[in-house]
Amino acid sequence: MDNEKKIKLATWNIRTMLQAGKMMEIAEELQKWEIDITAIQEVRWKGSGKINKPKYTVYYSGAEKQG
Repeated sequence: MDNEKKIKLATWNIRTMLQAGKMMEIAEELQKWEIDITAIQEVRWKGSGKINKPKYTVYYSGAEKQG
């Protein structure tokens, strides 16, 4: 049982992802802390969707109006 991988969960209020480079900044910080799954709040993106990147996937859901 000691060889089982533990999953690290986190939550983070990021205030906005409307700034250039913000997604990469967040990804780097989560990788630094070896976080497997995180819930991020206040993304402020319009609608919902999925973004696939080589090292992570972002699922998002927001209001139909951006902001």
